[in-house]
Amino acid sequence: GAGLSYLLGGYLLDLTNGAPLAGMDIWRIAFIVAGLPGYAIAALIGILLRDPKRTGPSKHKTAPAPWAALRVFVARWQFFSLMMGGYTMLACVLYTLLGWSAAVYFARFSVSPSEVGWVVGLCFAVGGGGGALLSGVLSNRLYVRHGSAAAYMLGAGSGVFAMIFVLASILAPPFASSVVMLFIGT
Repeated sequence: GAGLSYLLGGYLLDLTNGAPLAGMDIWRIAFIVAGLPGYAIAALIGILLRDPKRTGPSKHKTAPAPWAALRVFVARWQFFSLMMGGYTMLACVLYTLLGWSAAVYFARFSVSPSEVGWVVGLCFAVGGGGGALLSGVLSNRLYVRHGSAAAYMLGAGSGVFAMIFVLASILAPPFASSVVMLFIGT
């Protein structure tokens, strides 16, 4: 979705020279149009997919108490606070760097909006999608050695890795090097 919004947004900016369409800013239209396929997919899932029928005896005779999750959180508050806080801060840094990458390309390299849309859009779509798939493969491999800690180790390590490459993409002097760094970072 983010990749598509950049692709579409860059094209619309070039098409309209940045002038609003129907009284709306181009970036708003790009996000609306990029999000529309999600509604169609959600409708198809709601119409076509059904939960499988449950067979066999249930492990639980009754539902867990509503406060059971809260008890676990309170008992392990240090872990949950650090994990949630760390991932939240990491996401803030990465999304800020990624969100400003298009503006940096406009300012530093004087490229057209459609070129920025293609570059950033493909980095997000292919690099981000590939990274999501690769993280699953790596997590499964690390699980064999490190157990349930594998996902946390991979999350922290890849977050630092991504931050370094996305920051390098903003600072890299030649446009091509900057794009490669952005792709690796996403």
